[in-house]
Amino acid sequence: MNFKLTQFEVKHLDAKNWRYISEVAALELLHDKYHRITPILSQMLQGKEITTPDGIFRIRVLKSIK
Repeated sequence: MNFKLTQFEVKHLDAKNWRYISEVAALELLHDKYHRITPILSQMLQGKEITTPDGIFRIRVLKSIK
């Protein structure tokens, strides 16, 4: 079975660089904006970046573990 380690990142709309954000903080911010985050997480796991007034969120895959 393969597992992928992921990391949430956010980029504020006026910034150039992405920064790490904890999973708890990312999920809380997304929940505040969307309430139902399962569809949003599904999109993020497929590589889509989600734009909110707080910034742009993405999930980055760090590495696969067997």
